[in-house]
Amino acid sequence: METARQATCGFKAAMKESLQSETVISIRGLTKCYSDNTVANKGIDLDVYEGRVLSILGPNGAGKTTLVRQITGELNPTSEAIKIKDVDPLLEPLKAKQLMGVISQEGALFSHLTVEEHLYFFGRLKGLTKSSARAQVERLIPLLSLEECRDKKIKTLSGGTQRRVFIALALFGDPPILVLDEPTAGLDPVARRDVWNLVNEVKRWGRTVI
Repeated sequence: METARQATCGFKAAMKESLQSETVISIRGLTKCYSDNTVANKGIDLDVYEGRVLSILGPNGAGKTTLVRQITGELNPTSEAIKIKDVDPLLEPLKAKQLMGVISQEGALFSHLTVEEHLYFFGRLKGLTKSSARAQVERLIPLLSLEECRDKKIKTLSGGTQRRVFIALALFGDPPILVLDEPTAGLDPVARRDVWNLVNEVKRWGRTVI
């Protein structure tokens, strides 16, 4: 009985927190139908709240990546109403992308660069000045516990450490939303746990994580 009462109290607390939080992503009636008539997503309604972690679960082929790619603007929906912090990604794609740090399922790092070189290079690609890119590198390396490997080449790093580099790249420009498509794919159990702990840490920084 006590367990049921505690669960009810926890549910009410979570509902209250959701009501008090800002909706950072709003989806209504999202549908994606491919040219061969395959329906990957159908009539999805979803609200994602500020400072929360949302996990999208399902078997292979369920449409998880299709949903994520429509949120990030990589795929155009067949029918939809998507707002990213009140920005329509179809009408203002660049503005919507600036609100998100994205790690795609097929993402790859440049194996011959060091961690520091990789982060700086990516910052310059995002349009930061040399000084701003350097400043972000110096902030993100300790933030992601990458101090000991800042001068190591990417190809020498463990899978878990490479995931930390990916998340550091996604945090460039301080986006309020992180979208991680299968961030622990191919990792061993220890590295996988490290990534989940890092996701919780990012949440404590006030980011919203999908």
